Amino acid sequence: MPIPSTKPYIPEADIKTILKNTEKALRSGRLWNGPFLAEFEAEFAKAAGTKHAVGMNSATSVLQTILEYYDKKDERDNPCALGRAHHAAY
Repeated sequence: MPIPSTKPYIPEADIKTILKNTEKALRSGRLWNGPFLAEFEAEFAKAAGTKHAVGMNSATSVLQTILEYYDKKDERDNPCALGRAHHAAY
């Protein structure tokens, strides 16, 4: 017997805020590094108890940045480099 999925509870005020902010982001013409990034970084840094935070577009970008910081450019140490090589082959 399949287990039915449940309908999530999202308060109306949250829906209105999400829709308003989504429209603001879409109309800004900047889907990345847009109007909410600085706010997100500040709130994340505060929550993490750090002075700074950097928002990135993907976990792969985060891993690549960490590996480059530690100077791990060898493909054996760098799964991100392997991924780039794999995609370049197509």
